[in-house]
Amino acid sequence: MEIIVVGTGPSLTQAQCNATAGRKVLAVSDAYTMLPHAKWHYAADYPWWERHHRHTHIERKFSANAKARSCFGLANPGRVLGGNSGAHGMCMAANLGATKIILIGFDYQHTGGKAHCF
Repeated sequence: MEIIVVGTGPSLTQAQCNATAGRKVLAVSDAYTMLPHAKWHYAADYPWWERHHRHTHIERKFSANAKARSCFGLANPGRVLGGNSGAHGMCMAANLGATKIILIGFDYQHTGGKAHCF
């Protein structure tokens, strides 16, 4: 199974997001704002969910943070490794059974002086 994991790097464009329609998509953090068709949504941080939980439209929401899961009714993504939501999103895709993971919006650097697409 192929899963597209969409991060929030500054290279991310709406055209790239639109091209994922009809496919299995996992939105990471703020990428949900550009992906009305995403099947899954992951963000690691409690403070992020505290700010955004009322706005995200994606039904299947996940966090590795126990407090966020408890407060906002989020699911456990399974075992995730790494120190950021993007790395966790990749692990979650594998936990969901992905045999092929495509990354979009994963710059892992400042691009054009920006750290994120927003």
